[in-house]
Amino acid sequence: LKGADSWNKRYAELDGLEIDQYPQGARDYPLSDVLHTGAVFLAQVEAAQAAYCASDNRTWGIRDEHPQAKAHWDLMLMGLNGLRADPLAVAALHRKVEATEKELIDIKMANGFMRGNGTGDKKALERAVEAAYTKMGLPAPLTDSGKGVSTNRETLSESGDPVLEQIATLTGNSTLAKTFIPALLRATEQAAHPKWSVLVATGRVSVSDPNLNNQPRKGGVRECWIPSPGHYFIAADYAMAELCSLAQVCIDLFGYSVMGDALNAGQDLHVLLASDVLGLDYDEANTRYIQGDPELSEWRQVAKAGNFGFPGGASAKTFVKYAKQSYGLRITQEVADKTRRAWLNRWQEMNSYFAFISGKGDLFRIEQIRSGRIRGKCYYTSGANTYFQGLTADGAKTALSMISDECLTGYSWLHPQNHPVTRGVQAPSPLYGAKPVAFIYDEFLIDAPSATVHEATDRLCYLMVQGMGSMTPNVKPRVDPAIMTRWFKGAKSKRGDDGRYTIYTGK
Repeated sequence: LKGADSWNKRYAELDGLEIDQYPQGARDYPLSDVLHTGAVFLAQVEAAQAAYCASDNRTWGIRDEHPQAKAHWDLMLMGLNGLRADPLAVAALHRKVEATEKELIDIKMANGFMRGNGTGDKKALERAVEAAYTKMGLPAPLTDSGKGVSTNRETLSESGDPVLEQIATLTGNSTLAKTFIPALLRATEQAAHPKWSVLVATGRVSVSDPNLNNQPRKGGVRECWIPSPGHYFIAADYAMAELCSLAQVCIDLFGYSVMGDALNAGQDLHVLLASDVLGLDYDEANTRYIQGDPELSEWRQVAKAGNFGFPGGASAKTFVKYAKQSYGLRITQEVADKTRRAWLNRWQEMNSYFAFISGKGDLFRIEQIRSGRIRGKCYYTSGANTYFQGLTADGAKTALSMISDECLTGYSWLHPQNHPVTRGVQAPSPLYGAKPVAFIYDEFLIDAPSATVHEATDRLCYLMVQGMGSMTPNVKPRVDPAIMTRWFKGAKSKRGDDGRYTIYTGK
């Protein structure tokens, strides 16, 4: 390496030397690095001042910088808290993955997709893909290069062939589970300390080592994570968080939201849309759904996919694929068209929303409502998603700040005893001594002492409502909590007359 920047990777050459013995270039490089970083920051401040500072009543700084910096600190503490894994559950998962691998090999061997020596027969798999798509009257998807038939998991899962779809499912489950096993094995001996990143393009957070945001829904990975001895996990997530945020965005932009009215009235948005598709009165449809009517249950799932899929600008054609990939639903183009028409008719504000997004052109920037954060280089779908995903992320991070403070110190600016005179006299928050250990978009996972877990659950829900409510003042958020013995997906806790919750054990 040569030049002024060459010392970036050469400091090992100076091992054992005092700093005053370093060559001038080796001494200048770290100093210039600091100066360059400072220059970038000042340039950002200068560029942002005209846009933000007048409305933010500040004379310097980038709007949204302070909340993001606080969230970064809270996420770092969360990573330090760490997560432990149950050795028995990890061993069982390992055996399950090995069994899945064997099943996958057996299926491939039985259908001629694998040779006797254990190597794959790609040509045979390509022929099967071509036959499956021809049967559906469609051309077989090609690889990215266009030189051959695609055999990736998405192609197999949409082939309509039961064997190919089973291969896709088993491959997906096995691959995803296998990526977690090394981290889980380490966490049986020493807590895993995930690395959190505070800000991606939409405003959400990301996490790695391990990627807790992308755990398999099934298969037992999530259930390997356990609380500290003498503790329970509290999992609490926002009900329809992004739909609440979408409604708030429409209220801010257009002055009204039918979706917001329905949410505030406590209506089930998915049943409401399903009732429109079926031509039923909402109360009748909701009663039938509660009673377990299979037709309502099926259409509610389609409506759920629509309520979460269409806000990002999905067409009816795209919705067929989205419903299959995200919800495992096989729907026809006719059903997709019918659902989208009902969706746009029910949520009238979305016509204005899409017109608003379209009016921004082909490449535009978005200033996030409330926080003022900028996302540049948006296209139609990324722009449509960013407004409500970003608002949800801002509300959840606001809640994270208060939750983290009360867990660590017993107090936050929302706590009724948060006055210097009463500190140490009044009882601290029931969250004091608990530890946030995961934050998955709109869900919090707290490791809480068993002695205070019921009171901590109530306090957690309160702070979550307050935090998100600061971003959605016209649409009241709702939180669904569960107390559990390990991290279960879809866990539920019922609250008794004595104020205490049932403990979910997975049985």
